Amino acid sequence: YSVAVYGTLRKGMGNDHLLKDSVHVVTLPLFGYKMYAVSSFPGVKYTGEEGDFIMVELYRVNGDTLRRLDRLEGYDVYTHTGLYLREKISLKYKDLNEWVDDVWIYTWNDSVDSLKEISHGNFVLFRNEGVL
Repeated sequence: YSVAVYGTLRKGMGNDHLLKDSVHVVTLPLFGYKMYAVSSFPGVKYTGEEGDFIMVELYRVNGDTLRRLDRLEGYDVYTHTGLYLREKISLKYKDLNEWVDDVWIYTWNDSVDSLKEISHGNFVLFRNEGVL
């Protein structure tokens, strides 16, 4: 499986140990999404706008790791509900002009109206700025 992660699962963040047995493929911008500070973790929403982007790390994971990520994100695979939703997307390696299909990403499953937008779309940078 391929998974795009953008928050506490990224290298150096608090939950990166869950990906210790996975293969990091690339770090790249994912266009069409905005990031928000939910608490000490982020949530993202699809906007479809090319000017919106978030920084993600793409990993290859096995089934056991995907199930652990589902539990972390509060996602129920049977009802397709939860704190986050796991959604399948395609993303593009901009430098290589190549598409990667069937990538999973966890998106925030609630309103973002009262949340602070992380305008630069980079959670690692946001944490290092000392905002949280």
